[in-house]
Amino acid sequence: MQRRPRLRVLVVEASAPLRRLICEAVRADAGLDLVAEAGDAWAARDALVERQPDAVVLGLDLPGFDGLDLLRRYMQILPTPTVVLAGSDAGERERLDAALAAGAACVVARPRDADPLAMRRQLRLIAARLRAAAGPRGRRPARSAGLEPFDAPELASSHIIAVGSSTGGVEALSSLLPGFDEYAPALLLVQHMPAGFTASLARRLDGLGRLRVREACDGDRVVPGQALLAPGGARHMVLERLGAQLRVRLVPGDPVNYSRPSVDVLFESVAAQAGARAGAILLTGMGSDGAAGMLRIRRSGGHTVAQDEATSVVFGMPQMARRLGAAEAVAPLLSIPATLARLMARGVAASASRT
Repeated sequence: MQRRPRLRVLVVEASAPLRRLICEAVRADAGLDLVAEAGDAWAARDALVERQPDAVVLGLDLPGFDGLDLLRRYMQILPTPTVVLAGSDAGERERLDAALAAGAACVVARPRDADPLAMRRQLRLIAARLRAAAGPRGRRPARSAGLEPFDAPELASSHIIAVGSSTGGVEALSSLLPGFDEYAPALLLVQHMPAGFTASLARRLDGLGRLRVREACDGDRVVPGQALLAPGGARHMVLERLGAQLRVRLVPGDPVNYSRPSVDVLFESVAAQAGARAGAILLTGMGSDGAAGMLRIRRSGGHTVAQDEATSVVFGMPQMARRLGAAEAVAPLLSIPATLARLMARGVAASASRT
């Protein structure tokens, strides 16, 4: 019988002695693999994006923004089975209820060192709860398996690809972007994330393949073989033309579709500036952000692909694009780069035959 892969665990707890004990309990469990530990919310945020654990142990009392705020943020962008540690404070009940409402799988009492035997039992219980929370998911399959690359280097210097994603998008981008390399067109990315998460995500994505990925700065040039990720926070990212040069601008504005940065804002600017030389990809996500902008790109002569339901964590955004007629094609995640390459190359050939 094939052995089940071990679950990859992140431990987040402000108390260093307690964090050490929980980490030791995770290491001692044959079904678990400790991939990272963090003593504050900022380190936890980076570890979530960079290591993408299968499960999290989370203490709510953290320096900076607290554990409940952290839980609410990452459950929106990278849903991860989470075991929350409960303290003995009678007034904590409301926070624990809020943690469960935010998506925590369960609450376990925080181990106390007053009774060594009780502590050992509680540590074993945490390990058992981790296995139960994560279920049979285990280690994620290799992202390169079955990936169909974007193989149209002749488009690199003349075309631009815009990509939008939300819930489940971190993992989707991690699987998708290795399908593009240094000979691909420039990519512009909007992933719905709060401020502070996108720099870590850009660093992680940059290490996955030959495509250069970095967090965008205002005025960055748009060049082939590079992806610019919109910073999370208070500004939208748009494409602008300055003479013959295309650049991104980070501009203030109200949220669009409850989002800032918004996929629709990016897509509409790409439609205006790139027209028939634009490609658009809409990935997993809740709501409708990106669907109207994708329709603008398609009506401008660009080519568009939405992720299919079977490979989406949440089919909301791609489904809305399909309903509007904005998606020229709907494809499984790993087939999207090749699908878009064929559509864009076919469009260039058709344009050339008309001239």
